Amino acid sequence: MKKLLKTLFLENGELYSIIDNRRTILAHCKPKIEIYEDATNISTIGKGYKVKKKRLSIILCNDLELTREVDENYFHKVIRFELVGDFQRTDGVFERLTFDSLTPMEIDLDGDWSFEIIGESEFIKKLLTL
Repeated sequence: MKKLLKTLFLENGELYSIIDNRRTILAHCKPKIEIYEDATNISTIGKGYKVKKKRLSIILCNDLELTREVDENYFHKVIRFELVGDFQRTDGVFERLTFDSLTPMEIDLDGDWSFEIIGESEFIKKLLTL
């Protein structure tokens, strides 16, 4: 079962690509961060139990402002993506968040881009408290 735990909206988002160990800004964006919990029921003799795993889904909408031309050939060179953005806490203070080692799930050059981070349980716990 997949359950949405929290949604965060960031400001001043910057998506970076790493090519040949060079970090280059790829786009300015307004990221949406969704934190999910995937739970699987395991049947055993008696009650059974659940195995839970949390993951982040990062969506960059089509209001992406690319800083360079990108096509399929560009993505063949990318070894990693990173995202940096500001989150406004309830006390009004902006906190800079960094997401590195993003796994691309879908990149629509004319629409939304989505990435995922699996694991990183301490970082996800921190995001759940924001």
